[in-house]
Amino acid sequence: MKNVGFAHNRWRLKRVGIVALVSFAPILLGLPLAIWASRNALEVSSSGQNQEIIMRIDAILDSTEQAMSSAAELLGGECNQVVSELRRRSAAATFVFAMQLLDGMNVYCSTVSGSAVPAQPERSFVDGELGLFISRIVAPGKSMVGVRVASGQRSVVSYIDVLHVSQLLGLGESSDESVLSIGSVWLDSRGEIHEGEFTSLPIGFVTTNSGRYPYSIKTGFATDAAWAYLWSRFWPLLALIVCLGVVGGYGAYRFLTQARSFRAELQRGLRNGELVAYYQPLTSGDAKSWAGVEVLVRWQHPLEGMIPPDVFIPFMERTELIVPMTTYLLGCVADELAPVADKLPKPFHVGINISAAHLVDSRFYDYCRRFLVRLSPSGVSLFLELTEREEIVATDEILERLRQFREIGVHLALDDFGVGYCNLKYLMEFQMDVLKIDRAFVSGVPTNKSARHILDSIVDLADRLKLDTVAEGIETQSEVDYLKTKGINLLQGYFFAQPVQIQDLLVALADPPPSVEKSSRI
Repeated sequence: MKNVGFAHNRWRLKRVGIVALVSFAPILLGLPLAIWASRNALEVSSSGQNQEIIMRIDAILDSTEQAMSSAAELLGGECNQVVSELRRRSAAATFVFAMQLLDGMNVYCSTVSGSAVPAQPERSFVDGELGLFISRIVAPGKSMVGVRVASGQRSVVSYIDVLHVSQLLGLGESSDESVLSIGSVWLDSRGEIHEGEFTSLPIGFVTTNSGRYPYSIKTGFATDAAWAYLWSRFWPLLALIVCLGVVGGYGAYRFLTQARSFRAELQRGLRNGELVAYYQPLTSGDAKSWAGVEVLVRWQHPLEGMIPPDVFIPFMERTELIVPMTTYLLGCVADELAPVADKLPKPFHVGINISAAHLVDSRFYDYCRRFLVRLSPSGVSLFLELTEREEIVATDEILERLRQFREIGVHLALDDFGVGYCNLKYLMEFQMDVLKIDRAFVSGVPTNKSARHILDSIVDLADRLKLDTVAEGIETQSEVDYLKTKGINLLQGYFFAQPVQIQDLLVALADPPPSVEKSSRI
């Protein structure tokens, strides 16, 4: 038999797993959605940031070009004649640090050095009009943005301090990073110039090119900054996801803890080994030795605890579940008794209740035969006790099945004799071996004269039909004393023992039956 405690724990773990899955499902589904929304929002933020920066840098370059265009009329003049005007116009330009006049690729006039010896410009310009470099001539070591306006072979070059641009790169979100890229050189928000291609950031990275000048702005977010953005901007969505998880988990818990359909629960209980065998011992007629057990069933439900048989057995008898339950119970009994069969009293029988459904099911016959194959060599016999909760019609099929049972050594008992509607009819139609006298007649014999007469009549009837008798429901010493005088074959009741599981049964069978009523007995 499967371990009920293991089945109970397995069901509990399964329930916990289902509740956890339902609870975390909104998070597992919603968090990717939140991340996707966060990424989109960051991309939109990066794109908007780029557009804003480009608009402001273009304004700086436009202002610079305007000043350079006015200075272009000085091209071709002698430096010592135009340098003062060049310096005046350079100083009037808001963002210009210095200006140079070039003839071809040679600087011949500068607002810094005047008419110095002709020299090469600082660096080459992308598309001939824009450059980013650390100055060697104009202001050695200083980072500059160079702007060139050409007029034929001559050109005007202006140098802008990168601080005017780097300040704009740092005006966006505190968690983002924007750079200005010109060719293979880029400027960060700290005013530092770097060689090589800028490495793209993992989240919300957007590159936007200026529509007027050969540069681009690149903005993105680091992973940790993106998570911070997610928590700070999308907390309502995250809170909704958590609330959905809590509500869903609670709903799943309520659903799983409420009783499902009784039929489905019984099927699950059979699969999980929750139906367990209990044994109520019987004594010999003189109450001096143990003679057998009646097998009862209890349902150890993982949520409801122990469920008595009168709750679920009638339902099982109205469905096809009664036969699978009984065959399962026979297998459990065989598994539990086979290892200790040699230690059981001799003779010893095992009784189990059956109904009409068992008699028309060939599988049940096969299970009984297997049961006897395992236990009859050790002296254990099988009693099938016919109940009257469902009428048994004496068809040819049922009569043949009863014959087959007797043929393999199964004993047939009529349970609860005296209180049903078909007892006497069964005695005429079926060949029985045992009459089990209902407790209604046993409990009244010490004080009820009518009960004694009825019991005496039942015993006399059994003697005439050569049937063994079992008295059920014995609870007092006076009942035991009276029944001992009537020649009844077997005694059963709480006076001797209550239904117990296999480990307690073995302990009880190790001692003789009690001969004196105990005050603590139920």
